[in-house]
Amino acid sequence: MKTKRYVKSWLNAYGEVLPDHLKFSAILIQKLIESGPISLTEIEIISDIKIRRLKNFLKKRPRTEFNEDHKIIAHGPFSIQATAETMVVDGVEFKAASAFDALMLVFYISRELIWKSKCAVSGAEIEVKILPEGIETLQEGIYISFVHPDELEGDLIDSIGQWSVALLGDDAAEKYLTLHPKQIAIPLTQAYQFARDAFEGWLQIE
Repeated sequence: MKTKRYVKSWLNAYGEVLPDHLKFSAILIQKLIESGPISLTEIEIISDIKIRRLKNFLKKRPRTEFNEDHKIIAHGPFSIQATAETMVVDGVEFKAASAFDALMLVFYISRELIWKSKCAVSGAEIEVKILPEGIETLQEGIYISFVHPDELEGDLIDSIGQWSVALLGDDAAEKYLTLHPKQIAIPLTQAYQFARDAFEGWLQIE
């Protein structure tokens, strides 16, 4: 699979992302990691983006959850669900919504993090250090699953946790794809490059 083709499909399916939207998401995810639930009023003060505009962002991006106090507890790649993707930043553990989200998070926070996952087929443990400039792991044969670029639509992005998983080994990748014929599995290094290119693609949209 050519990464450029997938990035184009991803950007088309995801829709418009404005600079203020990325700024909002980056600040929000940083604060969720550092101090937990946060209100839109607090984000408005920190970001200097009017609350009406923040609410419009949330309408366009349904992957945001609130608690009973109307504070945000999850947003985009940062999840409160019991997923297989555990992230560690400066000793703080939290969940990523999917394997792809685990790779994408580093570009929101610009900090080193550790990603701990499990192979969706064998259950074998996977651990990767993710940095803004690359990835480090002692394991070989790590793959990330994606919906095929021709099948990628906006609604599917909101359910990414159901189809973007980590796989360890060629056999696991082959078994997974046999059960999910509309998906593809790409090597970890290529998946990381896709995550980086997709994020940078958002930055280049005017």
